[in-house]
Amino acid sequence: QIHGTNYLLPVADHNIETELDVKYYGTSIERILGRFEENRHFHTTIMVLDCCRPYSLSGTTSKQRFFNLLTYFCISLVRANGLHEIRAPFGTYIQFACADSQVVNTNLFIKHLLRNITQKNVDVADTFQQISKAVYVESNRSQWPLSINELRNGPIYLNQVLTCEYCRN
Repeated sequence: QIHGTNYLLPVADHNIETELDVKYYGTSIERILGRFEENRHFHTTIMVLDCCRPYSLSGTTSKQRFFNLLTYFCISLVRANGLHEIRAPFGTYIQFACADSQVVNTNLFIKHLLRNITQKNVDVADTFQQISKAVYVESNRSQWPLSINELRNGPIYLNQVLTCEYCRN
């Protein structure tokens, strides 16, 4: 976050060297959420952000930043001053890989996300709670994923499987 605004940035963008570059090349999370809210017609929005990679704006060369950030993820969140409070609109669930004051260099969150995301008939909040607990345990209690849950209309399933009583016979 810079000056109270949280930004999503492309990973390893060599053009991002200053705070002004962040504003120019980055996209505000709040702006994205605002667009989702404007265009929502009984939809649910789920954002999953592996946002815990260090991102240095000064003191490193572009080449060093590239190698520090080289991952297969397409976005990273600037964490120069920690995560600024995010107010998610109604019907939105936001999951971060770590807490607002953390920076980590592991893929624990992605590992547990991939392991749990295909569970059948499990509410999204319960799925991410399971993922968070697994990351917390495996990291020896050093990484705790942050969730912002504004889902209020009952359970939301990522992998809902309906059963048919008549189909079993």
